[in-house]
Amino acid sequence: MTNPPPSPYGSAGEGNTQQPPYPAQPPYNASQFYRQDQPHYGYVPVGGQGSPKPGNGPGLASLIIGIVSVGVAFIPFANFLSFLLGVTGIVLGIIGLVLADRPRGQAIWGTVLSFVSLVLAAVMIVAYTFGFIFAIGEAVDETPRARPGITATPEPRAAVESLTLGSPVEFVDTDGETVYLATVTAYDLDATDLVLAVEGNPVPPEGMNWAMVSVAAAPRAQAGTDPGEEITVEYLAADGNEVYSATDDLNAAPDPDFTEFTDVALNETVVGNIVIPIPSDDPGGGLIALSYSGAEGTDGPYYFAVD
Repeated sequence: MTNPPPSPYGSAGEGNTQQPPYPAQPPYNASQFYRQDQPHYGYVPVGGQGSPKPGNGPGLASLIIGIVSVGVAFIPFANFLSFLLGVTGIVLGIIGLVLADRPRGQAIWGTVLSFVSLVLAAVMIVAYTFGFIFAIGEAVDETPRARPGITATPEPRAAVESLTLGSPVEFVDTDGETVYLATVTAYDLDATDLVLAVEGNPVPPEGMNWAMVSVAAAPRAQAGTDPGEEITVEYLAADGNEVYSATDDLNAAPDPDFTEFTDVALNETVVGNIVIPIPSDDPGGGLIALSYSGAEGTDGPYYFAVD
C-alpha cells in the first residue's frame, strides 16, 4: 500500500493553520474614472460657464447717444440737437449705473460723453454765433458803397455862394458840434487817362469823361472818423440843371482813394481823390459840392467854384 504525497500545507495535525497573506487593495476612487470639473452629458449647471452674462442695455444706448451727440455738437445749427441728445444720454447712463449685477463701463463712458457734448454744444453755439456776426460785419465793412454812376436832377439849383479851392468848411452835427473840417484842394475835369490807368476801371459812359477831385478832411469829433463814407462829392454842371455824383462803385480813384479813409484818428488830416463822371462837352464854370451825411446828422452842401 502506497502512501499519499505529503501536503505542501502540512498536515492538520501539525498546527499550521495560517494561510499566506494577500496584498492589500487600494480603496475605490471614482474620481479616477470621472472628471468632476466637467458636467455630465446633457446637463448644464445653473450659473455655470454655459450661462450668458447679462448685458447693460441702457449703458450701451447711453454710449451710442454720447458719441453721436459729441459729433453733432460741431455742426452749426444742428448742435442745438446735442442738448436733447446729451440729456437723454446722461439719463440712460445713470440708469445703467444703478442696475445691479450689470457691467458699468459703457454706462460710465456714455454718461461722460453725453455731458461733454452739452459743454461742447454750448461753446460751439457761442463761437458760431460770434463768428457769424463778425463775418456779417466784415462783409458790410468791405462792401463798397452803392454808388450809381451818374445821377441827374431835373430841377436847376438856385444861385449859391461858392468858395475858392482850399477854403475850409465845418461840417456840424444836429447838436452844432463840429464833426469834420474839410475842403477841396484840387480838381481835374479831364482825368480819364489817369482813371483808366487804374486796373479794373471802365471807360466812361458815352459822351462823358472822368473828372477827379482831391478832398482833404480832418475829424474833429469821435462821431466823425470815417470821412471816406460820410463825406460825398458832386459836380454841378455850369447850366445848373444837372448834378453828377461821385458814387460809381466800378471806379477806383488813383491813389490815394478818398473813399478808403475809414477809422481816421481824431484831428488827423487825410487827402484823397474822388472820381466823378461829367459831360465831355461841359464848358467849365460848374461847381463842386461837398456834403456830410453821418449818424449824427447832415450838413451841406458847400460849393467850390470851377474855372
